Amino acid sequence: MISTEEARLALELAVQIRNKIVDAYQEISRMQI
Repeated sequence: MISTEEARLALELAVQIRNKIVDAYQEISRMQI
């Protein structure tokens, strides 16, 4: 069973990765316009 601390860290990491993907997608969208 995963501890609360591990789950919280995993969630933070996932959010950071998602933010990087969104930023990269926005950069690509700006370049195409």
